[in-house]
Amino acid sequence: MKTIITCILCIAFQIKFFAQDILVKSNGEKIACKIVEVDSSLLAYQSEDTTKKEITLLQKQDILAMQQNHQKTIFFFVPDTLIQLNGTKTICKIITIDPGFISFLPVDSTIGDLTMAPNNNFSLIHFGNGSSEVVEHKDVMVTNDSKSKLDFYKMGQNDAKKYFKTGGIVVGEVACGLGTYFIGLGLIGGVVIYATPPKNLYNPANPNNDLLNSNADYHAGYLAGAKHEKHKKAAIGYTCGVLAPIATVGVIIAVLLYQI
Repeated sequence: MKTIITCILCIAFQIKFFAQDILVKSNGEKIACKIVEVDSSLLAYQSEDTTKKEITLLQKQDILAMQQNHQKTIFFFVPDTLIQLNGTKTICKIITIDPGFISFLPVDSTIGDLTMAPNNNFSLIHFGNGSSEVVEHKDVMVTNDSKSKLDFYKMGQNDAKKYFKTGGIVVGEVACGLGTYFIGLGLIGGVVIYATPPKNLYNPANPNNDLLNSNADYHAGYLAGAKHEKHKKAAIGYTCGVLAPIATVGVIIAVLLYQI
């Protein structure tokens, strides 16, 4: 009976996460949702937050990419290319270029998380529209009256460690860890949970919640910190699920040996 319940839990978690769609807005924000309808100019989606039932509309011109049912990502832009000082090329979508930092979304077969790097790392930008731009190298000055972009990024990372809540990720990974022993079902669910970008970044206890919408550098730092926290707890949960049966068998053997 316990075996059946465990399998059902693993399958349920896999269905939940495999049904997830992803939208990427023009500001780099990723939205986990269910895409309801797409036409020539609008996209309708529903949040995966079960407490929110309303349908949200977005202009397609405000969307960079979308992915439905874990199929191939559809891009609505021509990628840019960042060239580092050593000649390495990064295919991406540039979000902002400021005196001190460049924020961008790495692009492969899928679209990566919002990344921020000092402009001193790069020498040239080839834009998707065919134009090019030499990157100006400037130092970012930090004063007592203002924070640099890097300060906001680090603040976001630190706040994520304190306030980001992983919800049922640990429980889900433990269930999937147990499910690994049943024709590997849990492994798939565990990988999907681990790889799914963090969501529900807001926490009422976080005094800097407003910066998630108003400051791109804080948002990027918080997202990076949340991703790190999620990966850490997911790995712990899955490992516990995998080791639990082994530990149980070990205890049983030790008791039997003791009684002999």
